[in-house]
Amino acid sequence: MSRTNRIITIILALLLLIAVAPDRWSSPQDYSCTPVVLGFLLALSLLVYLTHLTACELLAVMIITTPAVYLIFHGLCGHTVVDAYLLVARLALALALCFLISSIIDNHISGPAASILRLLATLAVPLLWVFVFMRQNVLFSLSLTILAGLYWLYRGSLKTRG
Repeated sequence: MSRTNRIITIILALLLLIAVAPDRWSSPQDYSCTPVVLGFLLALSLLVYLTHLTACELLAVMIITTPAVYLIFHGLCGHTVVDAYLLVARLALALALCFLISSIIDNHISGPAASILRLLATLAVPLLWVFVFMRQNVLFSLSLTILAGLYWLYRGSLKTRG
């Protein structure tokens, strides 16, 4: 995908995030954090799916969106500072897991099956993360992401060794 198409897709995803974000004149605790987290994860995982972001590009997008997401959790959802930071950390882990699964599928499956599996993973990871893992401990989320990363590195090292 060309650089112009990537920039346009990233701008469209950020506009979608702004549309999903709650109204700024709302009072705290007007919103549950679940729809906000789900909308954010779906928008960014679709961005990863559509543009085939590299790890550095995904990191840049996460750095750009982190302050806004923190303000939404702290100011509009009424979470404490620590809870808002933990939710932002869980969102970053979910995006890392989505990126790792997408790159594992790209490396090991070719053809139209890879595209379908990547799309299913793009939709399944945010739904699974929001409805199952958001209530768990942060260490559980971190360990799942680390395991996926280690598997990805192991499979890559097997390819290079033959």
